[in-house]
Amino acid sequence: MLTLNRYILRRTQWITSLFCVVLFASTSLVKAEEDFADMDLDALMNVEVSSVTKGKGMKLSDAPGAISVISEEDIKRTGHQSIPELLRLVPGLHVARVNSSNWAISARGFNGPYNNKMLVLMDGRSLYTPLFAGVYWDVQDTVLEDLKSVEVIRGPGGTLWGANAVNGVINITTKDAKNTQGLLFSQSGGNEDLSNTTVRYGGKFNDDSYYRVYGKYQMFDDTEIAGTSNDNSDEWQRGQFGFRTDTYTGSNHLTVQGDYYTGGVDDTTGGQSMFDGGNIIARLTHDFSEDSSLQLQFYYDYTHRTEATTLDQERHTLDFDLQHNFTLDGGKHNVIWGMNYHWTKDSILPTAYFMGTPLMAFTANSASDNTFSAFVQDTMTLVDDKLFFTVGTKIEHNDYTGVEIQPSARLSWRIKDGHTFWAAVSRAVRTPSRVEEGFLAPIFPIYGNTGIESTNVMAYEAGYRISLAKNLSVDLATFFNKYENQMGTLGTTYQNDIYSEAYGLEASVTWQADDNLKFIGNYTFQDVESHGPNSAGNEGTSPRNQFSVRAYYDLSDKLAINSALYWYDNIPAANINSFFRYDIGLTWKPKDNVEVSVWGQNLADDSHPEYNNSLSLGNPGGEIESGVFGKVTITF
Repeated sequence: MLTLNRYILRRTQWITSLFCVVLFASTSLVKAEEDFADMDLDALMNVEVSSVTKGKGMKLSDAPGAISVISEEDIKRTGHQSIPELLRLVPGLHVARVNSSNWAISARGFNGPYNNKMLVLMDGRSLYTPLFAGVYWDVQDTVLEDLKSVEVIRGPGGTLWGANAVNGVINITTKDAKNTQGLLFSQSGGNEDLSNTTVRYGGKFNDDSYYRVYGKYQMFDDTEIAGTSNDNSDEWQRGQFGFRTDTYTGSNHLTVQGDYYTGGVDDTTGGQSMFDGGNIIARLTHDFSEDSSLQLQFYYDYTHRTEATTLDQERHTLDFDLQHNFTLDGGKHNVIWGMNYHWTKDSILPTAYFMGTPLMAFTANSASDNTFSAFVQDTMTLVDDKLFFTVGTKIEHNDYTGVEIQPSARLSWRIKDGHTFWAAVSRAVRTPSRVEEGFLAPIFPIYGNTGIESTNVMAYEAGYRISLAKNLSVDLATFFNKYENQMGTLGTTYQNDIYSEAYGLEASVTWQADDNLKFIGNYTFQDVESHGPNSAGNEGTSPRNQFSVRAYYDLSDKLAINSALYWYDNIPAANINSFFRYDIGLTWKPKDNVEVSVWGQNLADDSHPEYNNSLSLGNPGGEIESGVFGKVTITF
């Protein structure tokens, strides 16, 4: 069966390559009756983004930071079926699949399966775990058709978002229930993404109150053991359901939403790791006027994971957030300020032993952490429609290191129509995690350190955005980051004995070649130089160079073809050679409410590793195989 699959995939490579040559050669001969992507580049650059300035949105072209937006069009046209896969579209972001369920995702270096320098949020809820200061990507999911956008900041975001937004912020936003009315059913099946079933229904209680409910179930095949044709035995499955309500009364908007998930992952030892969790969010927004609003948000999050070869952990989190934005001096000052209280408590117990000694444990089986913070930021108009200056700071107190201050200053200069220069200087911190503060692994051996301090970074950034007519845009960003007090192991104990410099360039070009043909190209160069004892592990953890080219092509108003080519440089620290990835998909809409698509992914070769995890006992890493799948989506 395996041989047959390989034969089919090899034939698919030849057929799709030939098809692309014929397709692009016929661009001038085939004309779409109606462009699927009805947003031209001028409209795209005027999309409002909020992640850089948080409160009142501003045009993407004027944003004083390196920010990218994954739009609804991108989500539809890439064939990706998970949030981590979607992040491959962002310049400056290195996305690598470790095995069937784990990912390494980072901006501007320092990547790894336990990357600790990216803050990720979904609808205002932090997905960051203080256990290892990172994200469990296998449990971050929703109905992708319900995503409004994914805004990705490369660079520090501590002034607005708080500690741990060191190298970037990923801000995932879902649509209001009002905009997801009716029934949606989606089913896909393939040889790698085995099955993905989604059902979502949206309705309304009355003319001012809307709701949606959803459920989805996914099954994923295992990866391949590196250098062999044997299965890695890491297949997994996940189920999730949730709801959202949006109520509008006068100047108020109340959102209540929640999710619950459960699943399990097989591992190479023959065991299984299980996880489950849920959350509920309540958010009230009150508009005092067009220029002033107040937002109050509360959420509770519960997560439980039992790793067969390491730990059983349970975590409860409460978060209260207030933010207020208003304008002064006739709109020349756009001020936003806010306060936050974040509480989390865990229980962590060992699950694996060697001769009666836990492989992994903690000095305290249970711990809690309280974080208080306040921030203020002012975006000033220095020259009308030309020059904007943003300055602000966040003051935060945590139980690990006490008070942390994270200021920033940003400049945006609209030189002329279609030309914007921006620059920024920021400070951000990454607070210690439970692992670095209280870890016990006597078999390895590695021990935590109660005296460990925060890592801090001073970041210097600049960028230039150019819109050439309405069919070509260029977005450039460069950076130099200086890190101090980085955490690493000296002998057997975590210490703050590493400092580093990271620098690089990120470029994105979008070309609307014709009404029915669009190209998006991304290129990233980055490098890290580290110093101090045991600092070599910080270098070579991300590719120095990577690029991608995507093409969206409408054959007609019913038929579209979309393809993407990615290249990743070698990753010395993870022993990963450079590789290509090629995806192609055909989408057909026989009716307005029916969409059928067929996708081939990872078609450049039979399989290749993207990253490895030497610290994992159960799922160290595997080769990502080529895959094909079909998908049907029906809406009523």
